[in-house]
Amino acid sequence: MRKFYFLLMAAITLSMSAFENASVSKVAEIANLASMPKVIRSVAQNKLAPVATATDYESETWVSLGAGKFVASAVAECYGSSTDPVDVEIFEAQGKTGLYKVVGVWADIISDGTLYVDATDPEFVVIEDQFTGIVDKVDGNTRIASLSAVLLEQGYTKAQILAQDGFEEVNITLSDKVITIPAGSLALRWPEAPADSKYGTNPEKWYSYGENDGVVVLPGGEYVDPWGEAVDATMVETILGPTFGKTNTAPFAIQIQKNSETGAYRLISPWRQLYADLGYGSTAPNLEIDASDPTNLIIPLQATGLGSQTDGSFGYMSMSYYDLVNEQETDDALKITLTDNGDGTSTISFPYHSGIIYAQASEGKYYASGDENVLSYVTFPTFSGINEVKTDIDNSNAPVEYFNLQGVRIVNPEAGQFVIKRQGSEVTKLIVR
Repeated sequence: MRKFYFLLMAAITLSMSAFENASVSKVAEIANLASMPKVIRSVAQNKLAPVATATDYESETWVSLGAGKFVASAVAECYGSSTDPVDVEIFEAQGKTGLYKVVGVWADIISDGTLYVDATDPEFVVIEDQFTGIVDKVDGNTRIASLSAVLLEQGYTKAQILAQDGFEEVNITLSDKVITIPAGSLALRWPEAPADSKYGTNPEKWYSYGENDGVVVLPGGEYVDPWGEAVDATMVETILGPTFGKTNTAPFAIQIQKNSETGAYRLISPWRQLYADLGYGSTAPNLEIDASDPTNLIIPLQATGLGSQTDGSFGYMSMSYYDLVNEQETDDALKITLTDNGDGTSTISFPYHSGIIYAQASEGKYYASGDENVLSYVTFPTFSGINEVKTDIDNSNAPVEYFNLQGVRIVNPEAGQFVIKRQGSEVTKLIVR
């Protein structure tokens, strides 16, 4: 498996919001890159708590509660593994209600992966610093903790942590037998990382991943995955391939999903052909697309799992996303579009230079879509439902709901946050002011 770190690194202070600015541009002036939503953050820790002080979970007597479900987030993003729900077995510590052992996590990486979760306080769930069981080929043991645990280790009290602006969105909670692990609430570290790690890993830092929510469903709990069943699709990919000297114009099969709450699309491993051409053994990550405006699709900055020794890890975003963040109009020729073909299929089309490849290490920005004569596209059976706008329905009195780009409902969106707004049958994208 390949580990990738990605854009928008921030020191975690009590405010949890100090972003570095990017200044070098190979495309155009990107003056406001630091205001983009966090994807993966480097979390600086003042002093790492010695591993020896970690809770001795093995000394507990564990009682099986039965079968549950688990949706991976941080580990999956780091190693490009699955975020699909998997079956797990849930145990509870005898005499300690709310202290859980979840067995079967990260099933596509290791067997019998285990995660210990302290939900004794349902409104402030903590995942203490612990070994994941995953040994990185470059950086050694992979450890995981919640940001709440990291801050507690640094000496902050629970009251101080809960009082901070922005912590609510990364606070892990338990409700109705479902533990919700918000995007960005988990951090990973590699204390054995060598000084010459090809990933530039700092063994004295935590790395927080913030693109997907995680979930632990306890026995008797209910989880409804907003991403529907994946359907077969056809893709031509000349977006990233030319960057690596691989221009393959032959269509290949992928799958696509649609989010029942936001209408967003998810391309399942769209870079798989390029990964195969490059001889990578790991799984290519998915790509999520906001299609609330079919004439101008938005692809937020996301990890590709690819990179180079000079530029570091590569991320990908649409030019429309860059323009949205910088509050400027996107040229029509650079808009990614969704078209109903009238034959039961739809096509997402990627014009030449409609995307940007962002290089983490060099802070370089490069145009994606390297072949102006062979354009990328994805064709798939037309979904129906959330994106159908019925003009005869009055939505003005309908309740307003907000979602992030992964389809997770947001109770109190913050200023500067990019969200999907749904009011009745109307779905729009906006940046909260």
